[in-house]
Amino acid sequence: MLANSDDFFYPGALEAAAKAYFADPNAPFMFGNGYRVDRGGRKLAEFFPGGHVQFSREATVFGLNCVLQPAAFIRRSALERVGFLDAELHYGFDTDLWIKLSALGRPRPIQRHLAASREYGETKTSTGSFPRAEELRRIAERHADIAATPGSISYYLDTLHRLVSARPDVFPAEFAPAIEQFWSASARLLARHGARPDGFPIPVADDLIELVPARGPKAGRRRVGIELRQVNRGNSGGIVVVLVGMLRTLFEREPDVDFVVFSTVFNRELLAVDAPNVEVLTLPLDRYFSELARLAREWEIDVLIRSYPPCRQSTFLSDDKSSSCPTCSTRITRSFSTPIRSISVARRSAFRSKEPARS
Repeated sequence: MLANSDDFFYPGALEAAAKAYFADPNAPFMFGNGYRVDRGGRKLAEFFPGGHVQFSREATVFGLNCVLQPAAFIRRSALERVGFLDAELHYGFDTDLWIKLSALGRPRPIQRHLAASREYGETKTSTGSFPRAEELRRIAERHADIAATPGSISYYLDTLHRLVSARPDVFPAEFAPAIEQFWSASARLLARHGARPDGFPIPVADDLIELVPARGPKAGRRRVGIELRQVNRGNSGGIVVVLVGMLRTLFEREPDVDFVVFSTVFNRELLAVDAPNVEVLTLPLDRYFSELARLAREWEIDVLIRSYPPCRQSTFLSDDKSSSCPTCSTRITRSFSTPIRSISVARRSAFRSKEPARS
């Protein structure tokens, strides 16, 4: 627990933290929601936008800190393993700590309000200015191995914008919009690392520990998973149009089969269809394949259609239950013959739909 002397807990916070501690013995730290409050304890804003508590290591490394310090509880053994706090840091020691701890395992989110963080003009966060921005840049460089990240640039531009707004005697009015434009472009880059423009993680299937299939038990229906880790419009070229057309046709032609699409923040819109037999999940980039393997087992996926090239093997299907289908760039069970035929038909239909009209 890292709490300032004027922060405080809400009733039930310690009990909730203790339950999370015993429920997930591998979690290096547990963390919850809370409020930013003023000096008198009046609520200013909820910490997590929309109230959903979530952590992403990649979004923290390349973006901004998304853990409310007084609402986080650290497992002592994990703290000892990472060497405790870096005493050389003055402003961002908590950011550095969350990144180091999350390398040991998956933090445990607690979906409730645990604590409040007081914010007013004299706090270290509020008065850090450019020294704080520079320290956060160095922390990001330490973990991302790049001199500047979208998050550190965005924080610097935020700090610069505050200075420009406070000193119109030095900076003319037309200077601020130029900063805002650069700032906005930098913030948009955060989406590449699973974060919103404000630095908080994009809501994804990050805390699927208690998630169950939306349609409940399989009830005799086949359930097909579609892995899209490598697919996006920018890198995959024109084949994306063909793939999307093929899969949409497959969804329509197999109404008695349930499809689960495992997407990323970069491609989740490709198959966002309104169909009763299709569900799209957005998985975190830094744990995509481990989450895919876990969900495939827990959701009783019968068939996994892989994107190409398959950069990592999925472990949930054993070799005696699956075989390669080179023409489809998939890995599927031998008994799943009807969808295989539909895939071939759908692929040809998708190609035909994109052929130029002949005069």
